[in-house]
Amino acid sequence: MKPLRDDPATPRALTALLDAARDVPAAPPAAQAEVWQRICATAAARRVARPTPWVIAVPALAAFALTLVIAPRFAAVRPARVAASAPDPWAARHVRVRPGAQVRIASDAVQLSGGAVEAGPGARVRTPQLEVQVTTATCFVQVAGAFTTLELPSVGALRVRRGAGPWVALSGPVRFRSDDPRLAPVPAAVLAPVPAAVPAPPVARARPARPIPTDPCAAGAADARRGCYLRASRGSDLAAQNAAYLLGQLQSKQGDLPGAVAAWQRYQRRFPHGVLWPEAASGVLAAHLAEQQWPAALAAADAYLARVGRGDRAAEVSLIRADVMLDHLGRPRDALRAYRALVDPGVPEAVRAEATFGRARAAEALGLRAEARAAFASYLSAWPNGPHAAEARSR
Repeated sequence: MKPLRDDPATPRALTALLDAARDVPAAPPAAQAEVWQRICATAAARRVARPTPWVIAVPALAAFALTLVIAPRFAAVRPARVAASAPDPWAARHVRVRPGAQVRIASDAVQLSGGAVEAGPGARVRTPQLEVQVTTATCFVQVAGAFTTLELPSVGALRVRRGAGPWVALSGPVRFRSDDPRLAPVPAAVLAPVPAAVPAPPVARARPARPIPTDPCAAGAADARRGCYLRASRGSDLAAQNAAYLLGQLQSKQGDLPGAVAAWQRYQRRFPHGVLWPEAASGVLAAHLAEQQWPAALAAADAYLARVGRGDRAAEVSLIRADVMLDHLGRPRDALRAYRALVDPGVPEAVRAEATFGRARAAEALGLRAEARAAFASYLSAWPNGPHAAEARSR
């Protein structure tokens, strides 16, 4: 059988096309894959009643010609990566836009100004507050008001930075917001005024509490402010979330802890995915601790950890939970298991120190003298001048 080029029956136009094809370099593998995907989709949609040699040859030649046409375009859009830091113009292909999101596709990233997107490995997302590069994770990026929130529900890694500041590496599961103190500081001129925060639970904080957005009802007497919060919280936008949270904060400042708990629990029910959900849950826990309602405090800690299982705050809540079980609920065995999980290099040092001392106390209460002695010695070795050093030496 003669080659198509030498066969007299081959049309001249096709012969010229084959000659031209010999001088064109092969298409990149990605371009070839996309061409064949389109061909397969087209072939599946068409029905051929009686196959002939031309029925097989013509689609193959058409595919090859289509590759020649598309290949230069792909080469122009996606040049070969010369350096690891070169921008990836296809980063937007790894982003799934959620309904209602306000996005714009740039040459090397997705510009997100409102709403949420789902970003997979290789994605690059820019918001008014942050720049996000996803490496080995799938995360959700949400812009609401003056904040950007990252939800990384499973294992994986990404990098984030504010402006031209240094990159911060994150690994999941984690929840991260654009006001995190690990990022480069924001000029004071662009910061919104921040009202006083809810009293933190009685534990050494590894990082400061998150600032709360602008208070829309700051002026006026307490009753007027309460009415203002109630009216502002009737909607479903970020302003309504802020008002619902700040209503509980107002009642907490006035000493009405049951009212504050009720307000924050309403927030949790109305906005189960709200940006201030962790703050509301922390407020409920702090109020129960202040009222010495130990079973309710334990339930609040369990509810928080069921939603936020990793991160600095989760470690702090786990420590509070263990202390409540050991000191107030008579459950030293459960407390010992919780302390053991917190004696880990990945846990913030302030929490790890308290957990080491708590582990020694729980083991001592259970009669596990060898473990108690080892834990006391470990505490003295790592923190010889710590707040429990004298008690550890005596015990």
